[in-house]
Amino acid sequence: MDEKIGVVFDTNAYRNFVRDLEIDQVSEAVQKLRQKENEAGVKTYGSVIVGLELLAHLVEGDCNFDECIKAIIALGTHCVDKESGWRIIPDARLHVIGIYFKDSPEKEELESKALNIGGVISDVGKNHEDNIENHRLRGTFKNIKNYIDIAEKDFLKTIKYLLFFSKTFDIIDNCSYINKSQRDLIKNELKKSNSYLKEKQLKFFNGKEFETLSSYCIIKYLSEHLNQKNNGNEIIRKSRSVVDEFPLFFGFLKSMLIKIVEDNVDIKSKKTKQKRANWIWDYNISFHISDKTLDGRKSIIITSDKDMTDILRKNSYEDRVMSLKEYFEFVKYK
Repeated sequence: MDEKIGVVFDTNAYRNFVRDLEIDQVSEAVQKLRQKENEAGVKTYGSVIVGLELLAHLVEGDCNFDECIKAIIALGTHCVDKESGWRIIPDARLHVIGIYFKDSPEKEELESKALNIGGVISDVGKNHEDNIENHRLRGTFKNIKNYIDIAEKDFLKTIKYLLFFSKTFDIIDNCSYINKSQRDLIKNELKKSNSYLKEKQLKFFNGKEFETLSSYCIIKYLSEHLNQKNNGNEIIRKSRSVVDEFPLFFGFLKSMLIKIVEDNVDIKSKKTKQKRANWIWDYNISFHISDKTLDGRKSIIITSDKDMTDILRKNSYEDRVMSLKEYFEFVKYK
């Protein structure tokens, strides 16, 4: 095979892979899969996001514990080499910081935390009974679960902001200050009919302003958060680059927001809680589809997630996604 392939399994791909295996069969099954992958010229990468989601299920009493412990063993065996160590890729935030804020001290700190996640996975894989108990006593899994809960809430805030802005984007021209006349305009705007506002939102999400605004806000926020002295022109230059480097990120956001508006989804309701949890993982996984993500290899996501698969296909990335069954056929496993 001439083309170099880099593969990332999502959470459910690992869970489906180990579901019918006994815990002592997992390592052998992964080694068999790795042999087939080597023959096919495929290199696998572990996602920090997938690791966090699986580790969060190791809190005592979690109903998914048995399957997730097997999935963690699979992840730890699948993406580690004795020579090079962990092949692990970061979350969305660290992706952007690593490319656009290389001199930031926080970059090294975040990279260290990502490697620590790999260390926890390795611990669990080597001696799961003793090391799970040790990490429970240290509060590792509770801390991870709390981190995930906070990340989900922060992402929900971002979605709420974008939905609000889609109704008022032609009124607010200064995100840091809203004067009285703008507030009055916003109040009047939000009183208009649902059909009018829906049409306006969809026009915004399908327009170029959406990508421009989203990428600008990402770079400006990180620049201020990391105390980086970037002038306005530098922020604009970097934000344009984000659009070019990570097109699927905006494709994902756009598809998700359009679906929320078209289906009148109440994003704050308990009914959509699980959906909100899935969004943040899909959002992070979308950053793995980039020419610079996996050592220059063509990145492919192994997933059965319908939303992610649909989004990839809508954005002309149908060759970047496979189900687990399709992947097994591709590498001639089983």
